Amino acid sequence: MTLPLFIYGTLRHAAVRDAVFQRQTALDDFVFQPAYLSDHAVYHVDGTAYPMIVAEQKTAAIGLCWHGLTDDDFAVLDRFEGKNYRRVPIDIFLSERDQMVRAEIYQPMTRLNRGEIWDFDIWSETGLDKFLTHDFNLAGVRAPA
Repeated sequence: MTLPLFIYGTLRHAAVRDAVFQRQTALDDFVFQPAYLSDHAVYHVDGTAYPMIVAEQKTAAIGLCWHGLTDDDFAVLDRFEGKNYRRVPIDIFLSERDQMVRAEIYQPMTRLNRGEIWDFDIWSETGLDKFLTHDFNLAGVRAPA
């Protein structure tokens, strides 16, 4: 059985998921639950339109717990995340019940320079198009300059 995936950045947006899988993922049997990761924060990767997650005391990274992914789905996501990120298991909390669950998360494998704090709603309005036209690549997101 595969663990669910905690998504905290670009994959929270349906347009990005659809582009990654090259289909309308709303038609799949995916389930998304609001979730958070304690003692972590999400920041822009400097020079890009996508984020990274970092350990940071007394904060919480907001995201979604993505259920229903298959091994084939994870292979697509691993390729998309590219060489700078890897999947690791971690304990997250489902927001509705404050229930801890085991999930996987994409964390940076290499040192990436932290930019400003990431705000998903602002990024959806001002950074989504830049991400899809400048950083998006099915073979791995563009590495920082």
